[in-house]
Amino acid sequence: MGPEFNPQFQAFYKVFMTQLQLVVPPTVNIPEAYERGNDEQQKFVQNLALFFTGFLKAHIGVLEQTPEDQVGQTKSWKDKTKVAFCLKLPRWLACRSYSLSLHILGW
Repeated sequence: MGPEFNPQFQAFYKVFMTQLQLVVPPTVNIPEAYERGNDEQQKFVQNLALFFTGFLKAHIGVLEQTPEDQVGQTKSWKDKTKVAFCLKLPRWLACRSYSLSLHILGW
């Protein structure tokens, strides 16, 4: 997609983050919530991690250039930890799934 869509991606991210804060308050420790959560809650965190990984990979440059600095919240230590967790979670899940598959196959 071309740069003409950048304002829509910026607006989408802003709305998404506003709505996400209604579901997951900024004070929630996401890695801890994942570890203690039930299957449905863990699936939510996994999907959230996949969303952030894909969306930020594709659009982080656009979001950093906005006047409102929409990704400014990632500049605090707590939020950097959350972003790092979101970026590492898919890898961790893939490794865990692979290990489980090997175990099931008896390898």
